[in-house]
Amino acid sequence: MDGTESASETLPQPLLLPDTTTPAPQPVVPLPEAKPGNWRLIFQVGSANRIVSLEITDQIIIGRSDPDQQYIADLDLTPFNGRAAGVSRRHVILYLSHGMLYIRDLGSANGTEVNGIWLEPQHLYRLNEGDRISLGKLDLLLFFAQPLS
Repeated sequence: MDGTESASETLPQPLLLPDTTTPAPQPVVPLPEAKPGNWRLIFQVGSANRIVSLEITDQIIIGRSDPDQQYIADLDLTPFNGRAAGVSRRHVILYLSHGMLYIRDLGSANGTEVNGIWLEPQHLYRLNEGDRISLGKLDLLLFFAQPLS
């Protein structure tokens, strides 16, 4: 400072307008205690459009099973060329909490994208019906139903 400037004087900050074309998934705060409920998740896997369906009550791990290590993923993508596509054994975890579905990349080797947006490892992101989840080079389209009776 040369004596003519005030210490409290600040430079104006640039105005950043949000990109409204594609909403980016946003990290969320840690989940509150989960309230289990049964949901049916439906995944359309890869370009062959194969369908996989499973129930979730709390959380599931998606990745590749490894019988040598006695590890079995809740959704095993090995039959869908998961290894060649860069899917890690423990790639992501999906959480169900208070009627919402969340995803967390578990530090996978080849990363995770939702609708083309790269996810930071170990951060939670909310998922929506119709989201495209890319695990390495393998795409999954997500569909789900509200809790089953």
